Amino acid sequence: MNDLLLPSRSMFERDGFFLLRTGCSAQLLEQLQNSVANIDGPGQRQFDEAGAPIDRILSEPKIESYLDCFLGVGFFRVRTIVFDKTPDANWGVPPHRDTTICVQQKVDVAGFGPWSVKAGVPHVQPPSEVLDSMVTIRVHLDDATRDTGGLLVWPGSHKMEEQVWSHEDAVQCEAKAGDVLFMRPRLVHASGKMIISGRRRIVHIELANRELPGRLDWRR
Repeated sequence: MNDLLLPSRSMFERDGFFLLRTGCSAQLLEQLQNSVANIDGPGQRQFDEAGAPIDRILSEPKIESYLDCFLGVGFFRVRTIVFDKTPDANWGVPPHRDTTICVQQKVDVAGFGPWSVKAGVPHVQPPSEVLDSMVTIRVHLDDATRDTGGLLVWPGSHKMEEQVWSHEDAVQCEAKAGDVLFMRPRLVHASGKMIISGRRRIVHIELANRELPGRLDWRR
C-alpha cells in the first residue's frame, strides 16, 4: 500500500466516499465516451459486453492505486452499469443504499436473501459484512452537478442505522468529466432530475476482494 494514500483511506473509512479528481487520463476518458455513444436507454447493465474498455479503468494508474489502498490487492469486478441521464431519459432517486449483488445462480445460503431477478440476472441481498468489504467506483464521463442530476451522499451513513435522511445533511458530489467517486455500497445516496440540457453519463463498477460462501458464485 502507498503510505501517501493513508490519509485518503482514513477519510474513505470515515465518510464512506472519496472523490478522486482527474482519475482518468484524457485518452481513457475519450475511449469511454466513444464506447457509450450509442447506449440505448438510460441504463445498460451489460455494459462490459458492449466493447467498452472497462478493464483499462481498473488498471488506470491513479484509480488502481486507490483501489489497492481501499480494497487491497486481488480485487475483481462483479457488476458494471452505465447510466446515461438526459432531459429525455430523466429520473430522480430517493435516499437509499445499494444492498444487492449479482450471482451466477440462486443457491440457498444462510444469511443471503431476499432474492430477485433483474434483466434475467439473479440478485440477492448478502449479509452486511459482504457489502462492507466492497467498493463501488463511479467514473464520470460528463460534468455532474445538482443541475445535471448529480449524486447526493450522506457522509458516514454507511455505518449508521436506518433513519429519515434530511437533505440538509447531504453533500452534493460535484464532479468534472474524468473524476472518479469511490464509495461503500451501504453509503446512503440519492440524485435529482436533470433540469438543464446535456448528458450525465456514469460508468458504475462494483468490486469485491473475496469469494462468496458455499456454492454461491459472483456473476463476473
